[in-house]
Amino acid sequence: MTTTRSLACFALATAALMLGGAARAATTESGNELARRLVYSPKGRDKEMEKEATGNLFFFRYLKISEKKAITNTVPTTYSFKTIEPSSGMYVEFVITKKESLKIAETAQEGEALAVTGRIKTISKTNNQIVFESVRIEHKDRTTPKAGKEILSDIDSSARYGTDTSSGKEEVIKNK
Repeated sequence: MTTTRSLACFALATAALMLGGAARAATTESGNELARRLVYSPKGRDKEMEKEATGNLFFFRYLKISEKKAITNTVPTTYSFKTIEPSSGMYVEFVITKKESLKIAETAQEGEALAVTGRIKTISKTNNQIVFESVRIEHKDRTTPKAGKEILSDIDSSARYGTDTSSGKEEVIKNK
């Protein structure tokens, strides 16, 4: 009986760990932070970062539209966007095909900004480009963060971005 109970506890613990890992893997990361880290990454680290990010879900804000093209050979008409991420100057390119996003895409104009969520298809630091796929436009956005409200160091004075010397990983570091 204790063996059966032990096996059941083990199975439950294993399932909980697997579900916890899946939930953690499904989180949406900040694309703006990724672009900034990529631009300022040391030589050699960029390829590793590109490989880690490809296929993952990212959320970008403040993407200023530099080019919008209607793709009219599709029904309904879809839209191709070339945008600029402000903190890094990287181009973020994507095509909108999702019905709920097309309503916003139709009215979006060059010079305006968008907030989008999608999966990274390719990244190229040498071409200064991130290509997104499966993109959803969340909303029209401001072209820059609101001063004093959206930068972590403004919210938490002990937070700063840098390299953790104990692990060597780039991350937000909080002074203790």
